[in-house]
Amino acid sequence: MIWYIIPAIYGQISIFWVDVVYCILATIISILLVSFIEINLNKTQFDLSFKIIIWFLNIILIMEFTIFSFKQPWADVFADPMV
Repeated sequence: MIWYIIPAIYGQISIFWVDVVYCILATIISILLVSFIEINLNKTQFDLSFKIIIWFLNIILIMEFTIFSFKQPWADVFADPMV
């Protein structure tokens, strides 16, 4: 979900090294978010920061679903194999 933010907004990144750096940053951000979520799932009361992260991720997910409904992302995973 984090990695698809730029393809949803900007499209394909044409400069190879920028794409590699973005992929690494998206992976690091995903790891940090998942680690934070894992730590907070053991609590019965969730912190405000945890609730903010969950809302933020949900908003990103809704945004991506909406954009990808009208414009297919450039990633090969979504390509029509019959074309």
